[in-house]
Amino acid sequence: MTTDAVAPKAKVPFWTKNPIAGWSKARFWTTFAVLIALPAGCVVGIMVSDRRLATTCTPASAALEWVASPRAAENIVADWRVRGVIMIVRTGVWIDYGFLACYSTLLAIVIFRCARALPAIDWWAPVGDRLGWWMWVAGGLDALENAGMLLELSGRGYALAPVIAFVARAKWTIVMIGLTYVTFTVILWLRYRASDTDPDLRGEMARLRTPSGGFRISIKEDEPPAPADWLDQTLR
Repeated sequence: MTTDAVAPKAKVPFWTKNPIAGWSKARFWTTFAVLIALPAGCVVGIMVSDRRLATTCTPASAALEWVASPRAAENIVADWRVRGVIMIVRTGVWIDYGFLACYSTLLAIVIFRCARALPAIDWWAPVGDRLGWWMWVAGGLDALENAGMLLELSGRGYALAPVIAFVARAKWTIVMIGLTYVTFTVILWLRYRASDTDPDLRGEMARLRTPSGGFRISIKEDEPPAPADWLDQTLR
């Protein structure tokens, strides 16, 4: 008696999975609201703290993230030290740790949600499922950047200024890519919504389909339009 061997299932890398795919709408919007409120509170805290830096040459605790010159970084810290505001600057940097944890998670879940918003575009979901994880990479880079700034505020590590500036630019590049993905998702979603009631626009969206490869949207000219609430049904 023989039995057919069952091939083990291939493991799917976690960075290709959508961790909120099974979330209900209530859970998503509750988390979204919390992650809007928390970073907003952090921003207010930083602004209040930074008010006491108004009389300095560099009235912002996050200013060092853009300074690539070791000499310039040393001069900024020296000015803060002479004016006795080093602890205030440190406070702003420490508050930013809370901010980065919240904004990176907020961007991640929004992108994961957007990944399921356009099921007619084959590659939209895989791109979003991967891009969402990169928002936490941006948050990690932000944490490293803050650690470097705290080292500079201690009077050491000025040689790290070019590295800190590079990390800051890399962080913002990732964030901007994520925001671009979200923006195009909203634009295309609105176009699909409009095409439900506008025959001319529906035909225009259908013509975006190509025979093979490339940007392919699986819409057929003779298919009835999707219901107006197709996004909610897809994400439910």
